[in-house]
Amino acid sequence: MTTTQTSKTKGAIFSLDALISFVIMLLFILIFVNQISQSYSQKEIEIKDQFLEEKTLVLADSLVKNFNPENTTLGSAIVDHEKKRIKSNELTTANLKNAKAFQTGNFFVKQISWKKTNTFQEKIILNNSNTKNCLSAKRFVIIDGEKAIIELIGCINEE
Repeated sequence: MTTTQTSKTKGAIFSLDALISFVIMLLFILIFVNQISQSYSQKEIEIKDQFLEEKTLVLADSLVKNFNPENTTLGSAIVDHEKKRIKSNELTTANLKNAKAFQTGNFFVKQISWKKTNTFQEKIILNNSNTKNCLSAKRFVIIDGEKAIIELIGCINEE
């Protein structure tokens, strides 16, 4: 009788040991999965922010360094017909005022504004969306022969 009773006790202790080991392993797996999930969420936010920054900066550079007659949001620089080139960072108010809305995918240009040296700030609102995920890019330029700062605000639609 004593051998059966001790084997039952040993079996119960072994089962309890296995149960505790199993619970500990489950906790480790749960913590690991939670860390991966948090890391994935953080990377997703970083990628979205990087996308917004890239698009806004590229569009701001395009605005001041290129000329696009169809949509001056993509390029408002002065064209020098004599030298057959575009004058980067030299803009005209007329070109800026012809800016049209621009959207690609979920990115869009919300507003373009500029302030010449001794004048008030002019603003063109291209999109009235109420989004909070926006980024501003400023550039020093010459508008109509005067020093100015131009600002382009790019946003991402929140889906």
